[in-house]
Amino acid sequence: MLRFRGELDFESVVQFQEAAAALFAGGAVPGLVVVDCAGLEFCDSSGISELVRFYLRLTDTGSRLRMSAVPASVARAFELTGLDRAIPVYDSTGAALADVTQGNACAYPGAGEEDGVVREGRAG
Repeated sequence: MLRFRGELDFESVVQFQEAAAALFAGGAVPGLVVVDCAGLEFCDSSGISELVRFYLRLTDTGSRLRMSAVPASVARAFELTGLDRAIPVYDSTGAALADVTQGNACAYPGAGEEDGVVREGRAG
């Protein structure tokens, strides 16, 4: 699971890119990645572009991507760009995980508390 906090914009998108690179560096990509957006305050076009790249890269490996707890202000940007039609959006992380019949959550060691992307250790 990835957790966004603060802003996902031109300046902070590098943290997301690093988390994505770490996911793919291990070779075995999980069947499901959930992005918890509860702490996301803002997402600009560079954040949306990176989400699209991440989604496409995951789907190329047969993995699935789910978004959860997207705040209304960010959800509006997802609606306007059509991102919410490509990537399923759920009210909560629990709902995103419960809607899966197979697959595992993304496993990352450690979790940070700073703004940006937080990697949570969660194996499924």
